[in-house]
Amino acid sequence: MKSRLAGIGLFISFLFVGFLSMPVESIATQNAKDSTIVGLGMALPNVPDVSKDKKFHVYEIDKDGVTYVQINNLDRAVVAAVAMTSSGYFTLPIGYLASAKVILPNAKQYGVVQPYDVAAPLAAGDGQCPCSGHVVYTGLNGTIVVVTDRNGNVIQVVVLPPAAATVDP
Repeated sequence: MKSRLAGIGLFISFLFVGFLSMPVESIATQNAKDSTIVGLGMALPNVPDVSKDKKFHVYEIDKDGVTYVQINNLDRAVVAAVAMTSSGYFTLPIGYLASAKVILPNAKQYGVVQPYDVAAPLAAGDGQCPCSGHVVYTGLNGTIVVVTDRNGNVIQVVVLPPAAATVDP
């Protein structure tokens, strides 16, 4: 009788462990799928090109209240990517342009950006100007301007909050 009870106990233990491991693995797999932003970082994401300038490709991917905007050059190389929400912005580690060259709105100035705040990043071309500014994206959370040097090379990406985005492409 003792060995029969031990066998039943062992069976119940295996059954219990099996049930516990299945849902945990399924939940982990589902969470990984839910956090993936399909298309981000790709040369040709499976979303429409929303660029406002024919010299660039811009892709907008919305997920969980965040708008991800990816900028590609005409060769489809990823230049930079920015995440935008109604309460803030951040750069993503995607693209050949260093994140230090992506200028984001100062949180303290959000909604109260003065014209000189917007012009300062555009003028800081490290001696590579004359420069050109290309409005490539306009959305609910702001506008993105790509700054190129005289040879057409991207030197900066500037994100403007909605209050500062008075440029009409």
